[in-house]
Amino acid sequence: MCFPARFGLAVQLELAVKRVVLADSHEVFRTGIATTISTNDGYRIAAQCSTSTRLLQAVSAFPGCVAIVAASLGTDLEQLRRSLKQTASQGIAIAEDGQSARHFSGVFHGIVSRDMAPAALMECIRQVTFGRSWISPAIADLASASEDWVGMRVRDRLTNREIQVAALLLQGYKNREISLRLRASEQVVKNCFRTIYAKSGVGDRLELALFIHHHGELAKAVAEVSREIEADAAPYSSAVA
Repeated sequence: MCFPARFGLAVQLELAVKRVVLADSHEVFRTGIATTISTNDGYRIAAQCSTSTRLLQAVSAFPGCVAIVAASLGTDLEQLRRSLKQTASQGIAIAEDGQSARHFSGVFHGIVSRDMAPAALMECIRQVTFGRSWISPAIADLASASEDWVGMRVRDRLTNREIQVAALLLQGYKNREISLRLRASEQVVKNCFRTIYAKSGVGDRLELALFIHHHGELAKAVAEVSREIEADAAPYSSAVA
């Protein structure tokens, strides 16, 4: 069966639209966010939920969505984290007064406050759509430097192999040398770098090194893995000697 060209274009445009699930027990806030999103091309409200049960059902029904979830809804965060991961979806939390980034670490890509300006809310949604982390400045101010929400988020997204590659990068090793140390092909190392860049939002090796340096929690994880690599290499070096 052949479809008119315009039909094919309509389907493509529909697939390109990012679906958003809103979950908040306060109807007024849901309506306000829905109005903001509806005025921006590229995003469509797929569902509005007033309970945690409906939220989880909606995330399952609309895989790849952006779920905007009010903390006041009292959702089981571990259950939501699993649901978001299984459906390749991203989450944004609407924090209540006094809540810091630590409360949402490992579950949400973005955190906003209820009084967030529409433009800032859309910026958060756009950043999260591309897999990046975004936190409201007002909430970031509540966090101490040791919390390093962004660093924790990136750390939790990296695999152990990716952290190993980052650790050897900081030691000054080139791709060929990293592949030898990890007993992997250079192509595997290159693929790891591409994935790390995507997860951290950096563009090259220098930016990655600086990113790790400026995010303490990530730097701690990289340093720990670096020590493990050196410990594993020690017996081999002694035997060769």
